Amino acid sequence: MQILDDGWDSRATLVDDVWLERTPRRPEVAPRLLLETRLLPWLAEQLPLPVPQPEVVWSAPLRIRHRLLAGHRSASLTQQQAHVLGRFLRVLHGVEVAQAVRAGVPPPRAAVREQTRTRARFAAEVLPRLPPREREIGAALLGRTAQRAPSVSLVHGDLGPAHVLSEYGELTGVIDWSDAH
Repeated sequence: MQILDDGWDSRATLVDDVWLERTPRRPEVAPRLLLETRLLPWLAEQLPLPVPQPEVVWSAPLRIRHRLLAGHRSASLTQQQAHVLGRFLRVLHGVEVAQAVRAGVPPPRAAVREQTRTRARFAAEVLPRLPPREREIGAALLGRTAQRAPSVSLVHGDLGPAHVLSEYGELTGVIDWSDAH
C-alpha cells in the first residue's frame, strides 16, 4: 500500500498498484463519497473520457475503492486535449438532470443552498485571513458568484488541472467527483 495523502476531502491509498482506496477526512465528506458510488457507474457509460467507478468496500469507517485510472495530473492542455475536454464537458452538461438526481446528485435547490452555505463560510472564515487587497478581491468574487443564476446542468464541481489525467499526450480520465451537483 502506498499512501497518496494529498486530497482535501479524502485520504487516498494505492493498493496493489491497481486500486485507489479513499476514506473521508471529515464526517461530512462521507455522503459525498457515497454519491460517487451511485453517480459514476451510471455516468461513465455516457462520457467520452473514463471516470472512476467506485464501490463501497467497507462501510464503518467508510472506505471506497476503484480501479486506478491511467495517467497523471495535467498541468496544461494542448489544443487537441482542450477539444477533447470540451466534448467531455458538453456531454456532461447535457446529461438529463432528473436522471442525475435519481443517480444520487443533490437536486438543484439543494445545490444552491449548499453553495450559499459555502459562500457564507468562506466570507466568515477565509476572507478575514486575507491581506486587505486580496480580501476586497475575494469579497467582490463572492458577490459575483452569489448573483449567478442557478445552473440546470450537471457539473463536476471541482474541475481543474488536478482532476484531469493525461498520459502520452492523451487525456485519460477525470477524477474526484465528490463536489458534483
